[in-house]
Amino acid sequence: MAFISRRRFALGAGAAATTALVGPRRGRAAAPIEMRQFHNQTEATPLDKRLKEMWAAVEMETGGKIRVKTYARNDNI
Repeated sequence: MAFISRRRFALGAGAAATTALVGPRRGRAAAPIEMRQFHNQTEATPLDKRLKEMWAAVEMETGGKIRVKTYARNDNI
């Protein structure tokens, strides 16, 4: 018969309790991540156009979970 130490038992029980309490988050949808990106060029530059295309593709591929709005000329800050 193999015995288990108190320490090993406590660690295992703690891990099991944490998993039971936290567990997988099924049924709860995470809030979308909304970010802003600023750059120092005008709206007419290829950089602005490509950034908007890239972030639109990211939003589409993530199902709208990640949304990024770009601001040309640092939004005149």
